[in-house]
Amino acid sequence: MHRARVAVFCSMVALTAPALSSQGRPGGQGAGRGAPLQGQNDIAGRVTDPDKHPVAGAFVTALRPSASGDRPFTFVSALLHVLTDANGEYRLSGLMADDYFVVVLPKNALGSPRQPLRTGFGQTFFPNASEVKAAVKVRVSNTSTVRADVTLAPARLASVSGVVVGSDDQPAKGGTLEFAHGDHLFGLDSHGYRLAPSGLFNLGSIAPGTYFLVFHESAWPPPRGEIPLISQVKVVVSGDDVSDVKVAPIHMVQASGRVVMDASARASADLSTMTIGASPVDFDGNPGPQKPSTLQADLTFSFKTWPSQGRLRVSPADVWTIKSIRVNGVDVTNSPIAFVKGKDVTGLEVEVVRSRYGRR
Repeated sequence: MHRARVAVFCSMVALTAPALSSQGRPGGQGAGRGAPLQGQNDIAGRVTDPDKHPVAGAFVTALRPSASGDRPFTFVSALLHVLTDANGEYRLSGLMADDYFVVVLPKNALGSPRQPLRTGFGQTFFPNASEVKAAVKVRVSNTSTVRADVTLAPARLASVSGVVVGSDDQPAKGGTLEFAHGDHLFGLDSHGYRLAPSGLFNLGSIAPGTYFLVFHESAWPPPRGEIPLISQVKVVVSGDDVSDVKVAPIHMVQASGRVVMDASARASADLSTMTIGASPVDFDGNPGPQKPSTLQADLTFSFKTWPSQGRLRVSPADVWTIKSIRVNGVDVTNSPIAFVKGKDVTGLEVEVVRSRYGRR
C-alpha cells in the first residue's frame, strides 16, 4: 500500500463502498453547459473490450480539441453524453461540423475491500488510446453520421482509502461523497458513495487518473449569497493503492483592494452594478460559486474566492475591461494570482477602462 499520493486542493469528505448513482445527466441533448445543441450530425459507434466483447453502461462523450497549450480539449457540452447499451452501442447527436475527440469512461465492477479487482479498463480515447496525446480526432463534416468504434484500454485498478473529517474536526457521520474525474474532465461524470458513520472509506476498482473527492456538508446547491461548507481532496491514482487520505474542511480566501479609473469613467460609472471577483484558471475541482464584491463609493472592494490560481474578473464585462492589475505595487496583469488557503490577499489595485464597444 502506498501512502497518499494526494494533493489536498480542498478538503473534508467521507465515503463508503456502495455507489448511490452516477451523477451524469441524460445524454445526447444539451450544449455548451446549457443551451440545446444546434448541429445536425451524429457520432455513433460501438465500445468493446480487447476481445471484441461489447461493453454496456460505459459513459461516452465528445470533446473539442483545444489550441490552448494549458489544456488539450474543451467541453462541447456537460450535457452531451450517453451510456452504451447492452450491445456496446452509443450515439452522440446534435454535433456541428468540426473535429472531436471521443472519450469513454468505463464502469469497472466494484469488487470488495477484501477482494479488490486489479484488472479492468481505464479512460479510453478513440480508437484505443489511454491518453489524449495518442487519440485520433473524429472529423464530422455534414455527413449525418460518422462511425467511431472504441476498444477499451486495459488498466491496473487500485483502491483509495482514508478518513473524512468534518467542520467540527470530528469524523464525518453520514452524507454522500462525490467521486469525480479530473484530468480536465471535471463536471462530466461522477458517482456518489454513502459515508460510513466512522468517517472511514475504502473505494476499490479505481482506474489510473486524477480524481476529486467532494463532500457538501451544508445544503447543495447553496442558497444565493451563502458560502457552502465544502470539502474536497485531489487524488492521483497510478495503479497502486492510495491510503491514509485525510480530507478536512477548506475555506474561501479573502482578497481586497481598490479599483482605479479615470475621471470621466468615474463620473458616469454606476458602481451599484459593478463587481470584482476571481475565477480559477483551471476549473478542474472548482468547489463551487465564487463570491464577488460590489464596489464601494470609494472604489474599494473585498471579495472571496476558493483556493486556486485565479484571474480577476470585472462585471458587467460588456461595459468594463481590466487594463492592469497590481498587487502591492507589483504588476501581475498577465499572470494568475495565487489564492492560498488561510492567506488573505491585500493590496490589489485594478485599473479598469470602458470596453471599446461597451454600453454606457
